[in-house]
Amino acid sequence: MIKIETKLYSMKIKEQTRKLAAGCSKHCFEVVDRTDEVSNIYTAR
Repeated sequence: MIKIETKLYSMKIKEQTRKLAAGCSKHCFEVVDRTDEVSNIYTAR
């Protein structure tokens, strides 16, 4: 149950981050990619 809640929470963060990054430069997308890597490490456990 905790894993599912964590996954939904990380998905919401990703969605918000993508909305923020929509008007950003390439640098912002690199930050988003790093955020995805970190969240994948946490959800893998």
